[in-house]
Amino acid sequence: MKNWRLKFLVVSVACVLAVVAVKYLPALLCGGGESEVYHRYEHRDDLKVGFVKDYRVDDSTTVDVTTLTAKDSAGWEALLRELNVKEETIKKQMEAVKSGKTAVTEYYCMNNHPEQRIKVKECPDFDLVIYSFNEYVTYIFDINTIEQGRRIQAHKNNEILK
Repeated sequence: MKNWRLKFLVVSVACVLAVVAVKYLPALLCGGGESEVYHRYEHRDDLKVGFVKDYRVDDSTTVDVTTLTAKDSAGWEALLRELNVKEETIKKQMEAVKSGKTAVTEYYCMNNHPEQRIKVKECPDFDLVIYSFNEYVTYIFDINTIEQGRRIQAHKNNEILK
């Protein structure tokens, strides 16, 4: 009888360990599930880098989002240039901010490459990028469909333009 109890105990412990391993091992191996963009920028002193898993846009839409926030205007302009934002756009949007307006720019990019703008029809794997010039922040949303992109654009524009 004792032999049966010992076997049951060993099998039970093994099952619990297997469940724990399946649940937590991917996070340990992959660094917590942050995006490639997060890992590319996380060590930069001039940026505050954030990552939100399953950011809730509305009742039916959740996506992962990486944020890159510059600490000052010089860092902001440098980040924009690094992400291939046109000089004309930077100048125009910064002037809008100085005059008291809210300046937001949005576009689609290759997945995990906010510096590479794309036309969504040409690429099956893409992200949505939204810049808020007033806050010095770039949001990179990991989306799967254009419909998710539209919902996020409406949500963020409503949030930013309040």
